[in-house]
Amino acid sequence: RSDLPELSLVVSAGYGKLYESARTAGSAELLARTLLMGGSRKYPGESLHRALEAAGGRFNVEASWEETLISIRVLERHADLALDIIGDLLSNPNIEDRAFADAKALVLEGIRRKKDSPEVLAFEKLRELVFAGSGYGAVPREETVAPATTAEMQRLWTTHFTSGNIMVAASSSMDPGELKGRLLKYLAGVPAGGRVDYEADRARIRESVRSAARRVYFIRRPIPQATVVVGTVTPRLSDPRNYSLGVMNYILGEGSFNSRLMQEIRVKRGLSYSVASIIKPRRETGVFIAYAQTKNEQADATLALLVENVRKMAKCPVSRDELAWAKRAIVSSYIFEFEMPLSLLGKYIFVERGGLPASYLTEYPARINEVQAETILKHGRELFQDGLVKVVVGGEKARGGLSRFGELVEISI
Repeated sequence: RSDLPELSLVVSAGYGKLYESARTAGSAELLARTLLMGGSRKYPGESLHRALEAAGGRFNVEASWEETLISIRVLERHADLALDIIGDLLSNPNIEDRAFADAKALVLEGIRRKKDSPEVLAFEKLRELVFAGSGYGAVPREETVAPATTAEMQRLWTTHFTSGNIMVAASSSMDPGELKGRLLKYLAGVPAGGRVDYEADRARIRESVRSAARRVYFIRRPIPQATVVVGTVTPRLSDPRNYSLGVMNYILGEGSFNSRLMQEIRVKRGLSYSVASIIKPRRETGVFIAYAQTKNEQADATLALLVENVRKMAKCPVSRDELAWAKRAIVSSYIFEFEMPLSLLGKYIFVERGGLPASYLTEYPARINEVQAETILKHGRELFQDGLVKVVVGGEKARGGLSRFGELVEISI
């Protein structure tokens, strides 16, 4: 319940990029953009946006990794308009050829522009190698998006946008009972159906990592800077190891200028202007990525330092000072994840959709504070036991020296 006279509403449907295969890559974004541009039968296309703009409201549809999110925010006096729009969109989406054609054109243009973004190319190729082309590794390409049809979007809607596969979260100063009653009224037309989960074959993914880790993959682009990326698969979201792995990652590369990667690669040696590590667990799987951007001729030295510092997390315990700093920083900044009503609603959906206990959000700081150096070392060894997948995107000078990290495989795009 909010003290502000507004209504923030988030609808989460269980269909996102992790549901895609190599053949269907791009379908989640296609569907989200079609919904955003097509609206509903009662509020088609621009009429939906005009109605909300006249009320000073905000509306968006986007595809994330595990869900399609529909969000709307209005002043409380316009609540019936917002609820009517959401109810009609969920019951009668306007998935028609014109909106779909416009959505496809935008998605295809985004794919073409990726060739000018070496960091996007590097991250996508790494995920594709780690996850064998499905889920996290499903990379949208022109050949996967161009053949898509309006009928396929309608089938996705029919399968995934049902009562059992949709979660609704709301923030308002209204009486909770009144708000619930109005929600049930406006959402009565949502089709019935059960929950639909994606699958992740962890044995296949780990084998993919082991195989790819024996090589180093190079994508040649006519650019003066190289993007160097290493990564692997992580445990699923509900795995208790994620607390210690989160602290490990903060020490390694998430913690800005005080992180090891920043100190070893940028501060001490001046090899990179951008360096960090990321860990993103999801309900059924997750990904770890460490990356740096550097001059082409320094790509092999930068890759060596990335690999060395990542592997060190699995060989030597972190120091007492590093551990105390990381835990203090993570816990102190945790409150900022709940600043806006939509952020708070998203957190509750994240917990529910991720299969986490209801106490997860309140217990998180205490669980972080329980992390010890010994558990970071143990779980780091388990995380990196299959090796690291290595990808470099850069000019010809970036190629030299890479073969010392394994068989050099050059990839054309």
